[in-house]
Amino acid sequence: MRVRNGALFAEDSLSMIAFSVMVLLPVYSMTTRLLRLPDIPVNAVIVQQLTLWIAMLGGCLAARSQRLLGISSMELLPEKWRPPVKVFTDRKSVV
Repeated sequence: MRVRNGALFAEDSLSMIAFSVMVLLPVYSMTTRLLRLPDIPVNAVIVQQLTLWIAMLGGCLAARSQRLLGISSMELLPEKWRPPVKVFTDRKSVV
């Protein structure tokens, strides 16, 4: 249980840190331009990479809370078939 809570905390923290850095880097860049101070040369590249990381982490957080976007046909299945089909599709999506 402790490991799971630690992993959840790490996912949440990593997402918040990546999002905060992604927001603060352009603000820092604007401030340094206004004050005519040296800027981080690869600022735009870092923000682009953080955008990709946030998309991946967002997918992890959505999967964890069972809120993935997609078209679900589970409602079309009979009630007794839903649990085994859900287990199969969950396992298949991990691979």
